[in-house]
Amino acid sequence: MDRKNAWTTYSKEELDRLEQVNTEYKNCLDAGKTERECVTLAVEKAKAEGYKDIRDIIKNGGEVKAGDKLYAVCMNKTIALFHMGTKPLTEGMNILGAHIDSPRIDVKQNPLYENEEFAYLDTHYYGGIKKYQWVTLPLALHGVIAKKDGTTVQVSIGEKEDDPVFVITDLLIHLASKQMEKKAATVVEGEKLDLLIGSRPIEQDETLEEKEKEAGITIFLRSRTGITLTKDGAEFLGYARQVIQQMELLEDRYVTNLPGKVTFGVSSQHYTFTENAFVELVKRFGQERYAFYYNETGTHQILDDVKNRVCDLGILYLSHENEVVMRKVIEENHLVFTELFSAKPHVFLQKDHPLASKKVVSVHDLAPYPRLNFVQGEYESVYFSEELFSSIPVDKEIRVNDRGAIVNFMLGLNAYTISSGIFPKYLNGENIISVPLAENETMHIGYVLNENQELSELGKSYLEELRKYAPANP
Repeated sequence: MDRKNAWTTYSKEELDRLEQVNTEYKNCLDAGKTERECVTLAVEKAKAEGYKDIRDIIKNGGEVKAGDKLYAVCMNKTIALFHMGTKPLTEGMNILGAHIDSPRIDVKQNPLYENEEFAYLDTHYYGGIKKYQWVTLPLALHGVIAKKDGTTVQVSIGEKEDDPVFVITDLLIHLASKQMEKKAATVVEGEKLDLLIGSRPIEQDETLEEKEKEAGITIFLRSRTGITLTKDGAEFLGYARQVIQQMELLEDRYVTNLPGKVTFGVSSQHYTFTENAFVELVKRFGQERYAFYYNETGTHQILDDVKNRVCDLGILYLSHENEVVMRKVIEENHLVFTELFSAKPHVFLQKDHPLASKKVVSVHDLAPYPRLNFVQGEYESVYFSEELFSSIPVDKEIRVNDRGAIVNFMLGLNAYTISSGIFPKYLNGENIISVPLAENETMHIGYVLNENQELSELGKSYLEELRKYAPANP
């Protein structure tokens, strides 16, 4: 059968329309190189066609009627578009599904490393790619950076004419005789797809070195791989941060004539009541301009944050199990611990847990179930643990760094964690309960300050809010 070339079957009008579609498609490929970028582009085009965000309809108490065009976005990576019909859903609906395909190479969470005095970013590839096609090409970096304050920053480096670009290196042809004998699937290995990002050593700042000599401290440790902050450097930056904040207050008061910015920060172990107290503080003192800081983190990081004046105070507990070591570390960091209240240990369980009906439980009762502990990083030890009796060996243990994950594991795995027993029910309805632990121990919950540091008025108010959560009969 003689098949005609498809191009010869189109009219001029069809060819013009095809060129228009191709141009739009190329523009979409340029603008949407990740799932998030594709969804952002889809939202823009949907709005241009009259689609409305379903969240706005719900927020404003609006109604949906036949003919309405709506869209919904999930996690900025998935989009659903709805064109409301006239018949009820019981008669069915038409669904058209499409996959946002984004073959790419992802940068790992801790990617930077040095090899042979070159700097690289460690990567892993996503999707079905021909790995040999990715070497010796100019590459761009696209992504999102999530900051500690919850805001995000869109990143796109390598798309503009004057942007730097990234590259994955390959062997020169006269050095690649053995490589050329390999099959296409292995000629470039996945572990070799790392981005070259630097080949020129960082120039040392002689002015900074002179300032270090004047101050009699070393702020940065310098090496071929870069610079890292010393303990003295972290403390120096803490004081510098305070000076900058004071300068901002002076500028607000005497230069810009803006209302003074309220500032206050807390670092805490993973307690719900410390967060609730912080919310009440912001409600009371969050004026027109403020900069509040709340960091749920590991025990040692709390001490570092207070020592380096990243925050005003830190919240943690002492017990018979950890007190000797903790007080020694607190003293070495020139900090002071003050108790707020004490609490007897409780076990947090989901309401349908096999042990939920018991009036008290013992460590022995808990043995068959997964134990949940918060991650302490390089300071994993019983002395820095946020949970009592963490030194007792168990067969099942899960370490997490997120309070929300702990709740999910309790609900899904019959897991447990040991804490103070202070857990407002409204946070998870009646799903999470606390049962007293039948062990002779007490949690002395308090705050740490720098030596000779006076509590600010905001600090005093925050402690007042915390005391409202003190158990009636510890």
